[in-house]
Amino acid sequence: MSGKTAGGSRTEATSETTTIGAYLVRADGAEERIGAATLDEARALAEEWLREGIVDAVEVDLRTSWADGTLTDPDGEITQLSVQVDPEEPGCTERTGHQWAQVKGSLWGHGGGVEYTELCGRCLLLRDTDTWAQRPDTGEQGLRSVTYRRTEEVCL
Repeated sequence: MSGKTAGGSRTEATSETTTIGAYLVRADGAEERIGAATLDEARALAEEWLREGIVDAVEVDLRTSWADGTLTDPDGEITQLSVQVDPEEPGCTERTGHQWAQVKGSLWGHGGGVEYTELCGRCLLLRDTDTWAQRPDTGEQGLRSVTYRRTEEVCL
C-alpha cells in the first residue's frame, strides 16, 4: 500500500515478519526454552538465565563466580556459554557510600595482571581485585575477579 504524505512525497507501507526461533539453554541438569529472532539475542537471554541461575542456586558469596552452559539453536547447532557473575558490592554504613583507597603495600604483579586491595575508610570493608584471576573449576586464566572481606576476617 502506498500513499502521499502531507508534504507530497510517496511512502511505501511494508510488513516485515521476524521469525522467532526456539533455542534451548542447558546448565547443570536444568534447561529453559528461549524464543529469539537471532543467535545474538538468544545468547544474551541465555547468559542472563545462567547469571540468574547461579545467583539462585548458590548463595552468592562476596567473590566472583562463573557458570557454564550450552545453547542449542533451532538447527541443532550447539554454542558453549560461560558467564562471570561478580558479587554485588555490600552497602556502606555511611549514607554517602564507600570511600575506597588502596591499602599501602597491597599491589603486586600476578601473571599478566596485578592484585591489589582497597579499604573503605568509612566502613572498613576490604575489596580485593585480581586482574589476572584463575577460575578454580577450570583453571582458565586471564580473568578479572573481585572479593569483598570484612576487616575482622584479617589481622590488621
